[in-house]
Amino acid sequence: MALETVAQLALEPGLKGILKAGEFIYNGLRGSDCKNLEQVVDSLMPIVREMCDSESIPTLSLQKFQKFRDKIAEGNKLVDDHKNSANPVRLIQINGRGKKLDKSINKFIQNELPVVMLHVQAYFSTRLNAVLRLQHVMLNMQVSFCTQMDNVREGVEAVRGGVEAVRERMENVRESVETVRVQVESVGEAVTESVRDGVKTIHDGVETGVQTLYQAVQNVNQVVKNVMSKIEEQEKQISQQNESLCGPPDTPSGFLGFDEHIVNLKNFLLEDGVNVVGVTAMGGAGKSTLAKAVCKDGQIRGYFEERVIYIVASENPDLLSILKTMWKSIVGRSEPHFTNVEDAHDKLESQIKLIKKPTLVVLDDIWSRFDLEKLLFEGEQYKTLATTRNERVLPKGPKTSVYKLPLLPQKLALSLFCHHAFGQPSIPIGLDKELVKEVQQECNGLPLALKVIGRSMCGRSEPSDWERAKNMLSKGEPFDDYHKDGLLHRLKTSIDVLNEDEKQCFLDLVAFPQIKAIPANALLGIWVYVRAMNSDQADMLLGKFADRHLLDLKKNPGAAENTDGCMDAYSFSQHDVMRDLVLYLAKQQNENSTQCRRLFMPKMKNHFPSEWEKDEVLSSKAQIVSIHTGAMKDTDWPKMDFPEVEALFLYFTASEYCIPTFLQTMKKLKVLIIHNNEGAKRSKLSGVADFKELSQLKALHLEKLIVPEECKVLKSLEKIYMSLCEGLGRDKTFNFPELLEFNVSYCIDLEELPAGLCSSASLKKLSVTHCHRLAKLPDEMDKLLSLKQIRLCESPGLNALPSSICKLKKLKFLDISSCMRFKMKRGERCELKETLQTVAKLPSLKHVICDKINEQLFKSASRPDLKVEAIMEQQPSLDWLDLEIWNGRN
Repeated sequence: MALETVAQLALEPGLKGILKAGEFIYNGLRGSDCKNLEQVVDSLMPIVREMCDSESIPTLSLQKFQKFRDKIAEGNKLVDDHKNSANPVRLIQINGRGKKLDKSINKFIQNELPVVMLHVQAYFSTRLNAVLRLQHVMLNMQVSFCTQMDNVREGVEAVRGGVEAVRERMENVRESVETVRVQVESVGEAVTESVRDGVKTIHDGVETGVQTLYQAVQNVNQVVKNVMSKIEEQEKQISQQNESLCGPPDTPSGFLGFDEHIVNLKNFLLEDGVNVVGVTAMGGAGKSTLAKAVCKDGQIRGYFEERVIYIVASENPDLLSILKTMWKSIVGRSEPHFTNVEDAHDKLESQIKLIKKPTLVVLDDIWSRFDLEKLLFEGEQYKTLATTRNERVLPKGPKTSVYKLPLLPQKLALSLFCHHAFGQPSIPIGLDKELVKEVQQECNGLPLALKVIGRSMCGRSEPSDWERAKNMLSKGEPFDDYHKDGLLHRLKTSIDVLNEDEKQCFLDLVAFPQIKAIPANALLGIWVYVRAMNSDQADMLLGKFADRHLLDLKKNPGAAENTDGCMDAYSFSQHDVMRDLVLYLAKQQNENSTQCRRLFMPKMKNHFPSEWEKDEVLSSKAQIVSIHTGAMKDTDWPKMDFPEVEALFLYFTASEYCIPTFLQTMKKLKVLIIHNNEGAKRSKLSGVADFKELSQLKALHLEKLIVPEECKVLKSLEKIYMSLCEGLGRDKTFNFPELLEFNVSYCIDLEELPAGLCSSASLKKLSVTHCHRLAKLPDEMDKLLSLKQIRLCESPGLNALPSSICKLKKLKFLDISSCMRFKMKRGERCELKETLQTVAKLPSLKHVICDKINEQLFKSASRPDLKVEAIMEQQPSLDWLDLEIWNGRN
């Protein structure tokens, strides 16, 4: 019995071939060929083990097959013992064991062997189909190449014919000239010597031209011979390649770490009622790799009966060409004439509804909803898998599922990095493991970054190389061309699709430090006051960046949703690699532009950048300046002018900090952000006397500071944001007539809002959250005629609302959740109850967020247009102590 016989029988279609193979093995066991059977099973073991490693069959099948082999070996031994033993008792024992063994083997062949052989059949069939598809592709390439070379041959022949015609005409010219020469000579002395010389010159020139042209024809002939020789050589190579193809391509290394995602995505695709599955993630996260892995999966190919079509759409797809390709692959014949994309879509959809065969079309790298809509179809057992960086392009509804591809965890990320850097899944002995991990961690689990940076470090064993790579990556600088071209330029495609204004807004992110989370209103203030956007445009752009994974937008812990478009409860952050891209592009713009728009420090330094002092052009042209230092005194600041600066970021780590002396030169300053990174301690500012020079300042952001009294001179302020600050409650002269937004959070000493706040008649948004000592609001709230939003969540000390709040005719949104003393005891008459019931009747009020206990007070207004969102009562949380909103790496 031979392995080829078993394989040939197993590959016969259906259960028939499997049963034949099993019967063949069983007969061999009962016959005299038991030794050969053991050899056959030994030959099959590597194949079964390979199938188990590739997850084509479960590990349990391998174990059972191994036991089957052991039982055959035991049977061979029993046969030998039977031949060599003359002891009757021993022979009886051997016969008894033989019967049990025969029963066990028979049970395996009837129950287990068909399953194993079914997997073998599927395994060989998959490989055979892959070979046939690859041979088909190579044959098409060969036909296309031969067709092109036939065209070349025809062109050369046409050239050769033209040359021959020219040569014939030149021969005629030469004969005419010869005739003229003879006639001239017959004239004799009547013709002057000069004419005779001229004719001779013409004759010689024609003769030379004919010879040159003849040589050119010979050269063309030689070129044709060379081309024909190369054609024959290429045809021979293609033929040899076709003959050598005998198995499927190896699984690419890019699939490492994707096993769990492959299983999850397969479940999405095989779910009943789902027609479209979207895979979303930022650029370089492995969406295409995952899609290709699923296309190669045996279960998927079996479910869709090998009708799996993979198409790369990209940013500017040729929709008509893609539809033609889909027609040929799905319908199985040449496409008819399509007048336009709509016509092609309609005709293909009608064919899909008629075919009714399982079909999976993978649309990789979709950029717009319009493109996707032209490539989506509905049909029985027809499904689409689309990968995209922008979740908004995917259709909404119950027939669509979205798989958000996460970044790789540390263990898998390190394994993938080592695979590309060292060709093995771990760090080699002899290298500094901690230093290698620090370089790998700069990739932050992004597969593309792990691949590119890993390959860039391949072959580098010197610690200095790794230290240099770590330092450059931490500053967002490419350390070689492969890193720049392979990673940064590929991610840059996400930015290239933005218009020029949106690109500038994206580059504004460079001004923020590399930290965990940044309040969204800090970025929105830049776009509103520096980029001249209105609030709605800025909010929409922030959402667009989040949808395209250019940044991560998240709701702050404990914050409730607000349907009125308020972004106060949100923070954003950037992936480390996307942060590197911002730094790289901003530096490029500064180098290539005559106007330096942004001055920034990629990392914290203990001193002011000396290069800024040396180049006065930098400071004279800068529009946004971001400074990140340690403690600074008055004498530490250089004398510089920043006449064009509109936004200033001051980040520092110190208990005391002096405001830059050049602040007084920033006459156009509109946004000022001052942030202390000194743990939980509030810092004291000095040098704030220059605040009086900031007559154009519109937005002020303070964090972890003792609020200086000099802030009261900033009469032009429209937006005030204070977090983790102290001293606000001491201000009794609070007066900002142009104020639009007042946002205070985590101010632990705030017991009462300044009464002067009510003089800000233009105030639209009031947010006081997580201020646990806040006990009272101003009595004259009715003076805030423009107020639309009030957020008072997580203020457990607040035990009353002023009745004047009932007169706010423009109030649309109210959040009083987790205000612990807003509780009604049974039978107790409370002014608060009347106040809340009155507020509920305000026609302008559309959305209320409150505790469960106060829900009925608002619902009693019986207003269908009022959304009442009740949350479960929670104990006051100290999670904010660990929040580190602005506390990141220096």
